[in-house]
Amino acid sequence: APFRDLAQGLAARGVATLRYDKYTLAHRDLLAADPARAASFTMQEEYVDDALAAFRALAEDARFSGTFLLGHSQGASAAPRVASELPEGSVRGIILLAGTPLSIADLMYRQNMDALAAMNLPAEQDAQVRAQLDAERAKQAAVGGMTEAELKSTYLYGALSGWYLKDEAEHAPAPLLKNMDVPLLVVQGGKDWQVKPDEGMDLWREALAENNAQFLTFPDMTHFLFDLEGPSAGSAADYLQPRPVSEALMDALAEWVLSLQVTVR
Repeated sequence: APFRDLAQGLAARGVATLRYDKYTLAHRDLLAADPARAASFTMQEEYVDDALAAFRALAEDARFSGTFLLGHSQGASAAPRVASELPEGSVRGIILLAGTPLSIADLMYRQNMDALAAMNLPAEQDAQVRAQLDAERAKQAAVGGMTEAELKSTYLYGALSGWYLKDEAEHAPAPLLKNMDVPLLVVQGGKDWQVKPDEGMDLWREALAENNAQFLTFPDMTHFLFDLEGPSAGSAADYLQPRPVSEALMDALAEWVLSLQVTVR
């Protein structure tokens, strides 16, 4: 329960938070019952609309002295998009936590290829699965030239529509952030196999070199934000034993937020 741990840990350090289940978790039954709507679903409906509503609710509450955006994993790709739709100057800072500027399809391809390599399948079966993954990669490359009908009927990895991916590409996080004058905190775990450092921190450093950005790496931290003793298994096996979120991470997040707070109204 990393988001629960974050909320409680930050509250204990003087930072209030609002968290909620994203649309595709809270209302998956509504999407399943409406295939046409599901085919045209994008990050806007999945993340952005609710985040904007949450941000505006907090901004109107006199108990809070300033509002920040924290996005974890794919949420780190959504946070810049949320900020871009808010009035300039209303976001005190953005935290990109265990995220990447890459497309979700890029990550899924690499994660599947890593899983395939770990299976040690017989050569013929390995080649078959590799060909299937390469076919998904080819579909991703073709998204830019597809018609609207093709985009809405094309799915990658059984879940990602071409329409979703095209919309994602048109609102890529790195270009959005380059045009923003807002403090950024980029955080990565050294034992994160879902978003590896060369997919996350390294690319963020390159993309945000001219931004007001601070970069923090926690060498033992996983994608689920807890510290892992010993080497990572490079799979969900890392998560079999529940652990609390890193105290050092919560210290760093709270310190950064409080250093940028405005005078309480």
